[in-house]
Amino acid sequence: MKKLLTCFFIILFLLGLLILFISFKMFVVSGNSMEPTLNDGEKILVNKLAYLFSKPQRGDLVLVNAEGKTWVKRIVGLPDEQIEIKDGGIKINNKILYESYIKEIHTYGDQRTFLAPGQFYVLGDNREPNQSVDSRILGPVSLKNILGKVVVQMSPNFKFLRKVNYQFGY
Repeated sequence: MKKLLTCFFIILFLLGLLILFISFKMFVVSGNSMEPTLNDGEKILVNKLAYLFSKPQRGDLVLVNAEGKTWVKRIVGLPDEQIEIKDGGIKINNKILYESYIKEIHTYGDQRTFLAPGQFYVLGDNREPNQSVDSRILGPVSLKNILGKVVVQMSPNFKFLRKVNYQFGY
């Protein structure tokens, strides 16, 4: 009986390790497109199963596969929304989006995009010219190209990433 119980706990432990291995991926940030939130060379932990039972939310940091590369970006626009970048600001469905986390208050670009069901608009936090390859260049990203949600910043200091609260104005 004792042997059976020990075997059960070993199998349970190994199953737990397998689930952790399948669910999470370590990723190293490359470039400065997510500054000041994430810096070049920082390690992050990505939950690959985060959107299996929930939908991506505005403000989520995500790992995106686009044009054969993997990028870290922030979700700004959600499915069925109209995104407009004009005069340095972002409007979502004609309401100004206030963002406290971006490096540059001015978002460069001049475009209007209508997101279809299942499409997301992603941007880097560094909005200075030529600093981020994101939806302004790549266009909307589909859910199938979102590889997971960034949940932990591993270096230089370990910290869980907080949910961003957004405010809209007119």
